[in-house]
Amino acid sequence: MPRIPGLRRAFRLPWVSGARVQREVDDELRFHLDMKTQELIDAGVPPHDALQQARAQFGDIEYTRRYMHRTDRGRMLQEHRAELGDELRQDIHFSRRITPILAGWRWADTSRRFSISLRFSE
Repeated sequence: MPRIPGLRRAFRLPWVSGARVQREVDDELRFHLDMKTQELIDAGVPPHDALQQARAQFGDIEYTRRYMHRTDRGRMLQEHRAELGDELRQDIHFSRRITPILAGWRWADTSRRFSISLRFSE
């Protein structure tokens, strides 16, 4: 899908912090654990046993938490670098496009001032 220039800059979301990534990972893990627990309770397992079974079926939660956090932070940093590169590319493109216009304006302004100064020196 082709990208629309400048769209990302116009609709930029606030930067994601490490704390926000950690909170989102914790929320995601809690959601899946709660869903599995509820599924077991609906199947007739007592709530306390259902939670223990859900944790056992899920596996090592701390490992999963660290893995997801590391992956999400890596993705966040990669997106940040890509966005900075995109902004730099856009700024360079803009400056290359506007420089000749400004140079022409400066030349015209300088020649106008020079011609005015010649009139007053006569």
